[in-house]
Amino acid sequence: MMKDDFIEKHPNFKDALDSGRIDLFQLSLGGKNQAEIKEGLNNRLKITELAQKVISSGNFQLSKERQVKFVSMLLSDLGLEGCSLVYKEIIGRAETMGLGECPHDLLGINNLCRVSGTLSMRPISYNTWMSTTDEYVFTLASKQLDAKNIGIMVKYSSGSRFVFTFI
Repeated sequence: MMKDDFIEKHPNFKDALDSGRIDLFQLSLGGKNQAEIKEGLNNRLKITELAQKVISSGNFQLSKERQVKFVSMLLSDLGLEGCSLVYKEIIGRAETMGLGECPHDLLGINNLCRVSGTLSMRPISYNTWMSTTDEYVFTLASKQLDAKNIGIMVKYSSGSRFVFTFI
């Protein structure tokens, strides 16, 4: 049912979905505070020090409990090619195709290990030790959660996997 709904609203992704390059899933999330999210993550994943600090920042947003649909795909499936793609370009392309950013508290789900790649989300501002403010998103690979600076010097390739929301 979810696959049919996705193809109806996003017919340009049918081939990638049929070939298995795209993964669709729906999760219940929200309703947890930062301490609960961090505790749950610590029980399931290795969390880098920077990721812990970004989660603890006042800019990490929490939401009410709800069901959210997600799609995990390669950037090439968005029609992006090359090895010097920047985050804002990726999000802009995804939005034109009807995809959205993940809520911050996606990190609070119990089966987060199912997710792999960069979690597209509204970047979280965080002041580093040098008193500069950078924007971060989270990446998940090999059961490790990390925060990644999304500045213009950070590049992604068309083979990078991202997770987006969809309606």
